[in-house]
Amino acid sequence: MTKENKLQEMQELFNEVQNDNKQLKKFLKELSQMEKRSLKLSEYYTGEWIEEREMVDSALDYFEITNEDSIYDELTDQYILMKKLLKKCADYINK
Repeated sequence: MTKENKLQEMQELFNEVQNDNKQLKKFLKELSQMEKRSLKLSEYYTGEWIEEREMVDSALDYFEITNEDSIYDELTDQYILMKKLLKKCADYINK
């Protein structure tokens, strides 16, 4: 591999890392929003939802959140995904 080829390859990697950093910045902003949404839904699920679910007319059963498992499953899935993300970050940092 020539010196010029090596420089070209490294320039391309550099450009990709720059793009990765831009995407990470966007993701961090979105992650904050994910946390807010999840917290709000969790608070609803452990509070008002219990009372409202008992009063829901069967005609409103088309709302997915009237199913007890729907909210719990999504919050649990997000928790598991966040743990995987944390592990990936820890692996990245520890290299």
